[in-house]
Amino acid sequence: MEQNRASSCNAIGTDGVHVVFVIDFLVKPNFDSTILAQSLDAILSFGNSFLMQRGSNRLTILGSSPAKNTILYVEKQDNEQTSERGFDIPGGQMEKFARITKQFRSNLHRWWKDCINDDGANYNSKVSLLSGAISQALCMIHQHRVSFSHSRVIIFSLGIDQGDVYASQYMKLINCFFAATKINVCFDACSISMSRQNEETAPMSASMEDRFAASILQQGADLTGGRYIRIHKVATLLEHLFCCLTPTAQERPSYVLPPKLKISPPAACFCHRKVLDVGYVCSVCVSIFCQYLPFCSTCHSNVFRTNLNKIAHLKSNGNVTFNEKIESH
Repeated sequence: MEQNRASSCNAIGTDGVHVVFVIDFLVKPNFDSTILAQSLDAILSFGNSFLMQRGSNRLTILGSSPAKNTILYVEKQDNEQTSERGFDIPGGQMEKFARITKQFRSNLHRWWKDCINDDGANYNSKVSLLSGAISQALCMIHQHRVSFSHSRVIIFSLGIDQGDVYASQYMKLINCFFAATKINVCFDACSISMSRQNEETAPMSASMEDRFAASILQQGADLTGGRYIRIHKVATLLEHLFCCLTPTAQERPSYVLPPKLKISPPAACFCHRKVLDVGYVCSVCVSIFCQYLPFCSTCHSNVFRTNLNKIAHLKSNGNVTFNEKIESH
């Protein structure tokens, strides 16, 4: 009798879902601040709706930028929440959601100011630190894995374009995605344009560069059983989130969801990010290059250097079909 009661209590305690939002800020100097504000409001609304589905659900929001990563919102202990009940709550808003909004905006403002002050003009020249934020998200999920039946990570990439392809972090991101499969964590990804021009002239279909910019995030979603969506019009962001990302991976077979966008990303070199038909590939990490290199710039192996004489001999004979050269269609 006591064992049945304990097991039922444990079942109730582990019925919730832990979801971690990772917001990657890749905004450029020409981004529209209004679109950014609308995107963040939609993301917060989606997070609040997730908490309303079940009282045992847990929400964590992480921020990532080329300068530094931070925690924008994490659920506090009950005694800390009780001490904050004195702040003003906007009319018609629940206390819990008002507390989430206040903590998120306060941390976002402080973090954004630190990023600008620390890096200044070099902020836009740095690459994203998304792999570090994803690693932190997986650690937080692993820390609370006993308390929740399922866990999810949703990546929001704000301002991504054909230059922001995460090429420099390809191996780190892929390792994170494979690690997520080991602990049954589903990855969903949503790329949002931050340009007013793109907002007004959104293309009906993705271009080749657009498809490659999305390829790594889409690979992560496919590997973990998640979904990838790309938003060109921020006005439809919340609608897409509710429609495509509200159900968990376990619930999605029971829903009639929009079909997954099947994108076949073209091969592109890791050195210049040019779309290629023929190139050199590293047999260790499978990085692609448009020209011969004595070593792999991704994994730093000397697999190319050891075959330097043989490749030079093949080139002199006009035969470039060495096993380090691939043709991708």
